[in-house]
Amino acid sequence: MAPVALYNADPSQFSSDDLEGLLSQIRSTSYIDEVTSGETSAEDSGLWEVVLVLPSELLIAGKDGFKFEADGSLNDTSIQKIAAYIRDEVAKTSSSVEKTGESQWSAAAVVIADQRTKKDGSLLLVEIDHLKKAGVVMDKVRVVPRSVIEIACNVEVANMSLSEFKSMSHDADVFDSGH
Repeated sequence: MAPVALYNADPSQFSSDDLEGLLSQIRSTSYIDEVTSGETSAEDSGLWEVVLVLPSELLIAGKDGFKFEADGSLNDTSIQKIAAYIRDEVAKTSSSVEKTGESQWSAAAVVIADQRTKKDGSLLLVEIDHLKKAGVVMDKVRVVPRSVIEIACNVEVANMSLSEFKSMSHDADVFDSGH
């Protein structure tokens, strides 16, 4: 399974250390232990690298085009731009595609750190129409970091959609699988 990119939508807000801190929070999930049943350490499980920070050289040049809502969330046009870029550029142009036919990055989802993340710690998880049937963004949900891996895995293998997770949370503003 190709990793889901943790995309830094506002490099002025998040340093590489900040992104590594978010990745640590993402990996603090109990979901890894539940899936591995203690048979392997979290770090040795395949789930440890489900989400990785997208290197800065792969970010869209000139992020000045991104617009944010009053609460710091990316607006829909900016989300569409990032999702299309992940699906159409990043997942297709990775060097491993040429060698193995498989992408180095997932085209099914992206996790976005935006200005709202700095305010409340939530991340935006976007389900991408990687089969290009309906558009670019199929759905989106804000999640606490410890819930990202569970949701990303389910979206990646098409086990559950984001709309199903939203329904489970009774359409809460921020999804938290721990509550």
